[in-house]
Amino acid sequence: MINGVLVERTVGDVLPQLQSNADNMNKVLVELAKQYKTKQDDMEKWKVRPKLSKVETKSKANLVSFQQKKNKIQVVQQ
Repeated sequence: MINGVLVERTVGDVLPQLQSNADNMNKVLVELAKQYKTKQDDMEKWKVRPKLSKVETKSKANLVSFQQKKNKIQVVQQ
């Protein structure tokens, strides 16, 4: 039944479409697996990146504070 209309279709009509759909789904799954692997590799690289020491973090915070005062910027919500 298609849109309320009873339609008769043979296996010969339907089988090629189903095979095409299955092939396309496999292609999509392979592409998604590649994208997932790429994102996973990026995440691993991000996890092992060098972390800032407390001194570097404080100096960056001081620099931002200085720039805000210099340029008369007021942070309303953070």
